[in-house]
Amino acid sequence: MNSELAQIIYLNGPSSSGKTTLAKALQQAFEKPYLHVGIDKIIGWMPEKLNDWTGNSNPQGYSWKEGKDESGALIQELQAGPYAKKIEEVFRKIVLTLAKMGHPLIVDDISFGKHEIDLWKVVLKDFSVLWVGIRAPLFVLESREKERCNRIIGSARGQIQKVHAGMVYDLEVNTHESSISDIVESIKKAALNKILAEKRKYEVTLVKAEDKDKETIQNLGRFYVYEMSRHCGFLEGWEVPCNGLFECRHLSSYIEKPDRHAFLIKVDGELAGFVLINKVGSTFDVDWNVGEFFVVSKFQEKGIGKIVAEQIFNQFPGIWETAQIPENRAARDFWEKVVSQYTDGQYEKSVKTIEYPTPHPMVVLKFSSKIFKD
Repeated sequence: MNSELAQIIYLNGPSSSGKTTLAKALQQAFEKPYLHVGIDKIIGWMPEKLNDWTGNSNPQGYSWKEGKDESGALIQELQAGPYAKKIEEVFRKIVLTLAKMGHPLIVDDISFGKHEIDLWKVVLKDFSVLWVGIRAPLFVLESREKERCNRIIGSARGQIQKVHAGMVYDLEVNTHESSISDIVESIKKAALNKILAEKRKYEVTLVKAEDKDKETIQNLGRFYVYEMSRHCGFLEGWEVPCNGLFECRHLSSYIEKPDRHAFLIKVDGELAGFVLINKVGSTFDVDWNVGEFFVVSKFQEKGIGKIVAEQIFNQFPGIWETAQIPENRAARDFWEKVVSQYTDGQYEKSVKTIEYPTPHPMVVLKFSSKIFKD
């Protein structure tokens, strides 16, 4: 079974979250030898004179910057000087070289959010990587800081909000709520499933929705809104309905009106979601807009959404827009990745105020379909 596991397991979490302990446990659990490569080991190679952990100077390497958070509590924010940034690039190249040599790897790192993780994804794009977010409550992290003599007090508080900013992982684990053995098993399972999902070829089809499909789309709409509430649920108007049933209104118009189109997504013949398009753009030159787009959870993170989006873009030539609620970070990340890859980076991104049904900001991506450009 080990030959079918993801080659690289990337662990990202704040200081004292338990990454190193987990990495060593994973090494013991796998039959195949996984090398444990951690940023702390790379920092240990640096001349110590280049780093300053006291906050008294601005070194070439790493240092701590002391401050206060909104509650007035002490925080220590990690600063990276020019030499430290070079070392971070070296770290990525070391991991890439080991991966090219065929070594299974456990990468133990502290990356500050999506931007830094994206640098890793570019470097490791040709390899099977399981991206794992390591979490623990702040009070636990701070307790661990005090217990360990080699931790800087305030470092976890300075990192906890930044490390996972904008990230969507293959798997997230909590080292306070679950035992190490349980987490190891969940990572092993996820590493296996990652490979199986990457190797499996899905038959993805779009079926034009008809009158008989209105109820199906409305039923799926409840799950669609529920999923969105994970990110938007604390916005005004997103309160949980008193009857416990989320509702997405007016979806039938995508079947009834001639300038709108509704499609059911089928994966290997199984119902998997819907895509609804209209001609309501933020500017007059927009031909098509993604009104609503939903892939059920069992088919998410398997490349299904990307396939569906590209099929619909190609089927309807013209100028396209997609728009996302700013707080819906998962949707923003998905569409920016899909559109960027589809257009080879040739798209416009802006934040606009959409007037209907009431004025609200949206992150808008505008681009041309490939068939239209050709």
